[in-house]
Amino acid sequence: MCRRNEFGPMRSSIVRLAKSAALVPGLLRPGRAGLVVLLYHRVGDGTRNIDLERDSFRDQIEFLRAEAELVTLAEGVAAASSRELDRDVVAVTFDDGTADFHEHALPLLVQYEVPATLYVSTGPVNEGISFPSWTAGAASPPALNWSQVSEAASTGLIEIGSHTHTHADLDRLPAPAVEDELRRSRDLIEEHVGAPCRAFAYPHAVFSPGAEAAVRRHYETAAVGGWRKNIGGALDPYRIARVPITRADGDRFFRAKVRGRMAAEAVLYRFGGTRRA
Repeated sequence: MCRRNEFGPMRSSIVRLAKSAALVPGLLRPGRAGLVVLLYHRVGDGTRNIDLERDSFRDQIEFLRAEAELVTLAEGVAAASSRELDRDVVAVTFDDGTADFHEHALPLLVQYEVPATLYVSTGPVNEGISFPSWTAGAASPPALNWSQVSEAASTGLIEIGSHTHTHADLDRLPAPAVEDELRRSRDLIEEHVGAPCRAFAYPHAVFSPGAEAAVRRHYETAAVGGWRKNIGGALDPYRIARVPITRADGDRFFRAKVRGRMAAEAVLYRFGGTRRA
């Protein structure tokens, strides 16, 4: 699947060893069935570990269509919240709302009829500006425009959710600013898409008790971090765990993530001091 390795030989070997170690607990204790929510960022553009090549993404979508039971996020949340699942189900999500989603990801999602939720930070979209790169030396990616967002929603496969207005860390904002971020994003999406905006994802997967209370007032679901499967019958719809997909996963670790067996990878990121994905 992942045809190019961005890492040097030594770093690549270290990453593989670390991921192999993280996989062991999942193989020994695969756990109960549940909802696996995959988290994507850019496709076809970008150089970060979370930016996938288009061919790699195509291979992953082909695998998901052939091997996974795909559901919309809303369907998966409803199933995992209300009852025990007898098998895993998988939902696909994207963060930010960069223009490469329309150019590279959307055509493949439509071709393979894969539903997805796109969490949009509405500020860059509304103002026609680029996203901050958040990575030293990385280019600032252009945002989608509202016409492209609406086109994605019109396929019937893509749900548009909120990722705040300015991609803000809600745990760092006072209550009025949190309210503004949530309300502006929701209202803009509903105005331009013509459908209710029910889903939310926290930027950088961080929040505070006050921010979570506000999100619960404005939205019906919220996605956080976690790397883990959402076990059937035990899901809080405002604490949906997602599994980040990266270039370094390759076939082996991508498939393990789809099966909910890489939860221990979260420890590696915490150990490395990584807060922002």
